[in-house]
Amino acid sequence: METQQEPNKPQPAEAPGSGNFKRDTAYKMWIKDLQEGTYHIQEGWKPNFLVTAKGKITRTNLMGVVVAKANMELLNYDFISIDDGTGRITVRSFENDRVFTEYQVGDVVNVIGKPREYAREIYLVPDTIQTIQDKTWLEVRKKEMESFPFHIIPQVEPDA
Repeated sequence: METQQEPNKPQPAEAPGSGNFKRDTAYKMWIKDLQEGTYHIQEGWKPNFLVTAKGKITRTNLMGVVVAKANMELLNYDFISIDDGTGRITVRSFENDRVFTEYQVGDVVNVIGKPREYAREIYLVPDTIQTIQDKTWLEVRKKEMESFPFHIIPQVEPDA
């Protein structure tokens, strides 16, 4: 007998090797919303998430300007900091050295990634980063965010 799933209700993530893995939606957010969120750690294969005023976020889609880069001679990880006008967030990579070498301070980038927390600081681990050549896209994103349907973001369900 097949169980019926509720429409618009996020389903639990499954282990990547299970064949039923489904990537969570990357919701467009302001950096300020992420910084003001509360990070929650899950057990097992359930993804960690950030509770924001707009809802529960496991992946996000941010656009901003690169305002700082790592000095790889001093650190054992690579990072860039981006600013979208509402706040600044660090995008970090621990797996590959020099992931951000092609990005320069002043570049406009679109980052899709997972929020994480370390020492009470929210940062992103990127899934993908794209350089945006036309800075007009920052204005497009701003207009988009003014009318973004935040009601589509899943809300945290109260504990039973």
